[in-house]
Amino acid sequence: MIDEALQQQLREQYNPEGSARWEVQQRLLETLVAFDEVCRAEGLTYFLDYGTLLGAFRHRGFIPWDDDVDVSMPSVDFKKFQQVAPERLDDRFFLQTKKSDKAARMGHGLMKVRRNGTLSINRASDFHVTFHRGISIDIFESVPTPAVRRPFFRWMNRRIGKSFGFFAYPKPISFANIVRFFWFPVEYVLMKGIWKLACTMRPKDREAGTMERNDIKYPTLTTDLYPTGELTFEGHTFCVPHNVEARLTSIYGKDYMTLPPEDKRKMHAVFMCPDTSREYTIL
Repeated sequence: MIDEALQQQLREQYNPEGSARWEVQQRLLETLVAFDEVCRAEGLTYFLDYGTLLGAFRHRGFIPWDDDVDVSMPSVDFKKFQQVAPERLDDRFFLQTKKSDKAARMGHGLMKVRRNGTLSINRASDFHVTFHRGISIDIFESVPTPAVRRPFFRWMNRRIGKSFGFFAYPKPISFANIVRFFWFPVEYVLMKGIWKLACTMRPKDREAGTMERNDIKYPTLTTDLYPTGELTFEGHTFCVPHNVEARLTSIYGKDYMTLPPEDKRKMHAVFMCPDTSREYTIL
């Protein structure tokens, strides 16, 4: 954890109480609390992940300039949450999946709990299609993964992620994109086949997100993830990996406690509104 005085300085600089960013984070926190309540009631396993886990460990809450929440769930629990959440969540929330909101193009290994009455616009937003754009927490599916060589894992991750992601957002017409339009479906099927073959040849003693959504340096040992522990995040207790430091190293490398330079402290969204019934606020 960073020094309390530095933490207070960062809060005053980026998200002082009552500021627009602070209000966005309060809506996110309320959504995370509702998600946690459903998981505990249904006996589902999850853990804070990515920047949210880093925030819990380094800041005891949100990274001050952050504007989203990330959690991961093992496949069985990920699928069960999709089944029970529509009935469990109250009318403040919307469960966004590739079935409940097809226009959102959720794809593999990701669903979101969106907060109704809010708005979030990112740099890749496509306004030619209509889907729920509320402030959300991202829920990633965590799948069993073998301990392959690191260069091979990173290469597969890049190729599958890039070929899959090309179709997630509209692209300008160009010769290069026309070539990609025809090549990437072939590459995706080919790379997925190679990855499935690799997964059958080694024991799956680790976990990572699906290759379409994965964004870590190397899969984490299952024994470092489960059984989950708990950490305090913004005054609430949430589930975290069994070995938090091992997970953060898997994602960010060994230097995760070092604050990024100020020009790298950026939000994901370009526009967020914590209450569309009241006003629009440019952050």
